[in-house]
Amino acid sequence: MNFVKKIIYGNKIKELLIIANKHLEDENFYSAITYFTHILDINHKNEEALLNRAKSFFSVNNLNEAQKDLEKLEKINPNFDAKQNHLLAKIYLSKNNNQKAAEYANKYYDQNTEDPQTQYFTARSKFLIGDYNEALNITDLLLTKNYEDFDIRYLRSLISFSQNNFISALSDIDKAISLDSISDFAFNLRGLINIQLENYKDAVDDFDYAIRLNPLNSIYYFNKAKIQYKIGDLPSSLESIEKALELDPENKSFYLLKAELHLHSDNDIEAIQNYLKASELEPSDINILKQIASIKINNKDFENAKDELQKILKIKNDDAETYYKLAFINFKLNDKNDAEINLNKAVELDPKLKEAFVQKGFVEFWLGNFEDSVKIFDMILENDPTLTTAKIYKSRALLKLGKLEESYKTLSSIEENQRDNQYYILCSQIKLHEENFEETQINLNQIVANGKEDDYLTLIKNYLKVDLGKFKEITNIPDFQLDGEIKQYSQIINAITSFEKGHFNTAKYRFNNITNLDDAKAEKLKPFLKYSEEQIS
Repeated sequence: MNFVKKIIYGNKIKELLIIANKHLEDENFYSAITYFTHILDINHKNEEALLNRAKSFFSVNNLNEAQKDLEKLEKINPNFDAKQNHLLAKIYLSKNNNQKAAEYANKYYDQNTEDPQTQYFTARSKFLIGDYNEALNITDLLLTKNYEDFDIRYLRSLISFSQNNFISALSDIDKAISLDSISDFAFNLRGLINIQLENYKDAVDDFDYAIRLNPLNSIYYFNKAKIQYKIGDLPSSLESIEKALELDPENKSFYLLKAELHLHSDNDIEAIQNYLKASELEPSDINILKQIASIKINNKDFENAKDELQKILKIKNDDAETYYKLAFINFKLNDKNDAEINLNKAVELDPKLKEAFVQKGFVEFWLGNFEDSVKIFDMILENDPTLTTAKIYKSRALLKLGKLEESYKTLSSIEENQRDNQYYILCSQIKLHEENFEETQINLNQIVANGKEDDYLTLIKNYLKVDLGKFKEITNIPDFQLDGEIKQYSQIINAITSFEKGHFNTAKYRFNNITNLDDAKAEKLKPFLKYSEEQIS
């Protein structure tokens, strides 16, 4: 503003500032904005008008215009008034720009180091940018000056909670609540702290109290539902999440929790419905689609599961896990070509998934789905013919199917330097089934040479001794130490041994208590049982 204008407009500006500031003081913000704007039309560099118009804009939530005035003032005079830094910090905080908010809070703090409100605001800004130690130092400083109030204790509790110092967080929130027992958000925070301390009943009580103080806050019902779910109170959890959804039917997290509750209650249809609602709210969230696909896979609804996985690939076409699951589904649908293509793609994106598919083969094996297990291992071995683990389990599955020749052929393809005790144990099993006792003994000797001696090995030795009639040399293995087929073999051997030793009561008892005996074996053992019964009578 040049000298002439100062003479002409100087007094006019002073008069307008008095009127404008009076409107600001009386909270007539729009009138204040009009007068400050008139002043700035006369002198666009008037510092007081820029600051106070920014305050007026901020008061009517016009953050962008307030920010423009303050940035202009900063260029003209960065030290005009400490409040300009305070107001800029609040604007950035409102815009979730915590870094810039902290920057201006620091400037404000440097200009007002003894002012409690400035110190509190700076501590809060430090907390929001993750500078927890500095935030804690400032709150400690306030407490040493006897500035004991709710806001400081609540902030201090938040800081300690963020540092996983839950004991300290609980102490501070208890003190905060003692100063102000009607702040619903304080009880909510105490509930979250009590969850971390595993004080679950106290946590439920805290959320209940927060709800009584503010029954329209859906998050409190959500937090309550989560802890009720954690302690196994599913009906109450479902009731709480229903209430949360009544208040906020557009919250994805609420539908996800409700879906999980239904899933836990084996209500897959309702679970899928809630996952679908969550997906409608955020269609690009592939994790929701993965959950839906997993439920359908578990229910053997492979065609629809395949559709869900293909939706994922339209959103994210480099998701290795999805290709892996597709390969598994293709396999289940007997689509070998697509299974191989998708498995190769999965392994290309994440080599670790090759081992994961091997695990699928294991699962099918342990579930007794031996043919499916063989198919999976065939596909894996086409992709990697050197994978010893796949060969071992394919051989085991073939043995279970009674395909001794194929089982041995698969096993024999393992390189000599890769042959471990698993190889020799399996080899001895195959030869034992073929009644090739000489080859069985050779493999057993190799296991012994490797320092491997266990109940299974003892069992096979017993089997050989039965064949050779060396009953006195048989080592008894208590049945309760064994499982499955091994247990059955041991029971048969122990029964035959008792029979050969003339202990017919024991033999009868043991023959009658052999578990899971198939018809063919039962037929072979019937003469032994009949003879034992005749000797007893």
